[in-house]
Amino acid sequence: MLNVVEIKKIETEAEVNSALLQLCGYTRQIFREQLDRRFVIGLTLCFDQLRVYLFDRSGVMGTAKAIDIHQVCLIPHHLRPHN
Repeated sequence: MLNVVEIKKIETEAEVNSALLQLCGYTRQIFREQLDRRFVIGLTLCFDQLRVYLFDRSGVMGTAKAIDIHQVCLIPHHLRPHN
């Protein structure tokens, strides 16, 4: 399964919009080449703000609020290193 990610170094409104437009372009190419593809999951990371998008052939849905990657821990507690 192919998914797309666009990363920008800074987080400004212009960079967020630029990342989303770039992601849309990548997704359009995927749908053009893979005719049986139903959806694509896309991520944008602008500085420390992660946004998640679900593209299908009728449009796109995204997270209403960006996820701060420093506030959300993705490692389960029992797998974290102990000091």
